[in-house]
Formats: sequence, structure tokens, C-alpha cells
Amino acid sequence: MTMAQTGSGPGLLPAASWSLAGQVGFYGLQWLNMIILARLSGPEAVGLYTLGLALANPIMALGSLMFRMVYITDQQNRWGFADYNAVRFVALPLGVVAIGAVAFGLGYGDLTLIMILLAASWKMAETLSDVNYAIPHKTGDMRAIAVSMVARAAVSSLVLALALKLTARLDLSLAAFSVVWWLFYLFYDRRFERDAEAKKGEASRIELVRFAMPMAVSAAVVYLTFSLPRIVLDQYENTATLGVFAAISHLLLIGALVVNSLGSAITPRLSRHFAAGNLTHYYREVTIGVAAAALVSFGFIVVAAIAGEFLITLIYGRAIGSEASLIVAMSLASFPIYVGSMLGFVPPALQAYRFHLAVNIITVAGTALAAFWFIPDHGALGAIYAIAVQGCLQLLNALILFRRPRHAA
Repeated sequence: MTMAQTGSGPGLLPAASWSLAGQVGFYGLQWLNMIILARLSGPEAVGLYTLGLALANPIMALGSLMFRMVYITDQQNRWGFADYNAVRFVALPLGVVAIGAVAFGLGYGDLTLIMILLAASWKMAETLSDVNYAIPHKTGDMRAIAVSMVARAAVSSLVLALALKLTARLDLSLAAFSVVWWLFYLFYDRRFERDAEAKKGEASRIELVRFAMPMAVSAAVVYLTFSLPRIVLDQYENTATLGVFAAISHLLLIGALVVNSLGSAITPRLSRHFAAGNLTHYYREVTIGVAAAALVSFGFIVVAAIAGEFLITLIYGRAIGSEASLIVAMSLASFPIYVGSMLGFVPPALQAYRFHLAVNIITVAGTALAAFWFIPDHGALGAIYAIAVQGCLQLLNALILFRRPRHAA
């Protein structure tokens, strides 16, 4: 009997530690990609990279059907991994086609269109790997996931830097970057499938799609919420301004690594505690998560106030450092963003996908209004206001804490 079947597994601290190590390594290296682009090509290259991801992320999230989250919270094992495999190889290619269609419909062409399609390519490879990570994740083996994530990110960042240095062409460099992500999926991450259930589950694949769709739409809406300020900023300003905003806003990622790794680690535990009616442990772990998110935000605010401008110039160079005053506003926006993000892990842990979707729809609508209200007059600062509104609306996820298990007294 596996750990997933018994509900046992590594404790929270080891799982969270490996999850944090993986997140720090992976997203730290993704941040390094921003630095590489800024140093070797300039703010416009950062802007093109960001715009490609802004358009690709929401659609690929929808195409993923959030199968990793569904798999690790499926305590009844209604579907085998063969079911997830069959569906994803239909949904993800459709997602790539949809990204190309949206980009073409929005009038993007030449280098911008190429960047968007390349982003779609490596996001598909990333999503395929992420679904496979569900297998070790369900048993709490976050170490295997961390090793894979960091190795893939390290090699792809090295290839990006070398390609840019040798060719000075952004399109060829990001094409090489994408190839690395595909090679890691094909020759490394597919090995996790050997430990998965080979048989089909009792429920049908149509039921799987129907069950997962609210969560997938919710995730797509979350990504769209993050993407909207960037897309609107690109429309009202220019790609270089978007690059400056993206580079500075990427500093939010440092704290988000801690928040997301802890949230990811506690998700299966919240699911088990709630299903068992153990509300004391359930609320305790939610409280730990929220307190950690608030503490991380406070640290970000202090660092930004003391050394923000110096750090931006040191990291990205003078081209982006000239706009470093935005870092203080960004740090203040981190409080609702981090706390709201932590609370956002609770509804999926309870498989309350429709509730989560409702909160996310409210959030994307409010963020869109804020983006169109603030950005035309305030530019990059207006985009920061918009993401602060986004974080505040995500706090509505706290309402799920009033839910009780059906069998609870």
C-alpha cells in the first residue's frame, strides 16, 4: 500500500523544505532569464518575453485542466493516471492552437508573434512535466519534483545566455530555450509515469473533464488576472515600459516562492484534515500559512524601503534601474497579494472549484477595471495599483473557511 493510499507521507517540514528548494531554484533561475535578457538585450526583450507569457499562460492553464491539483486531491482514486494522460494529449495541443489564434486576432506579427508561439511551445512542455509531478506530489515526494525543476531551469537558462551571446538574436535564443524544456519532458520527467496506476479509473474521462473544468477555468482566470495589467500596459505604453514593469514586478517572486511552496506543501494535508473532519489541524495549518505570507510581505517592504533602488540597478543595470522608484509601491502591494495567494490554496484543497472560480471571476473583473482605470494616466505605477486590487479581491477566498465537512457535527 502506497503512502498516497494510506494518507501518510513525509511531514510538513520536509515536504515544505523540498518544495521551497524546488521553487527557489526554478523561479530563481526564471528570474535569471529576466536578468539575462535585460543585460544582453535590453528592456524591450524583457517586454517581448513577458508579453508572450502573458498571452500563453491563461490558455495553457485552461488546457492543463489543472490535472496535478485534481490528481493529488482525488482521495477516492476515481481516475487512473492513464485517464489524465489520454485527456491532456488532446487538450494541450488545442491550447497551443488557441494561443496562436488569439495572437493573430490581436494583430501581433513579426517578432512579437514568434515570441508568443515560442512561449506556447515551452509552456506546453512545462505543463506536461507538471502533470507528471502529480505522481510524486501525491505521496509527498517533493524532492523528486525539486530536482527535476531545478535541473530543467538551470540548463535552459545556460542555453538562453549562450545563444544570446553567440547569435544576438532573441528568436533563435528562445527557440533553443524551448527545445531544452521539451527534452527534459521527453527524456526525464516521463519516468514518473512508471510509478502511476496503469489502469483506468472507475469514473469516465468525460466525467474527469467535467470535474476538472471549473478548476481549470479558475486557474485560467487567475493567470488572466496577472496578465491583464501587462497586456494593457503594453497597449498604452510600449514594450520597453512593459519590460521595466515586468523586471521590477518579478521581485514579488522572491516572497511568492515561500508562499507558494508552503501552500503547495499543505494542500494535500488540508484536503486530508478536512475530509477526516479534523478541523483543529485544518485551521492551524491555514493560520500558519497566512502568518507566513504576512511575515514575508513585511520583510519585502523593509528591504525595498532601505535598499530597493540600489538593488534594482545592481541586478538589471541602469536601463531598468532608472525606474527603480517603483519598487516601494510594489512592496506595499505584496501584502494583499501574498496573503490572498495563500488563502487561494484552500478552496482547491477542499475541491471547492466552483467557489474558487467565482472568487477568481470577481478578481479578474476587478483587476481589469483597475488596469483600464489606472494605467492610462499612471503607466507602470498604474499597473502596480491594478495588481494590488487583484490581491485584495483574492482575500475573498477566506470565506471558504466557514465551510464544514458534511459529516461534522
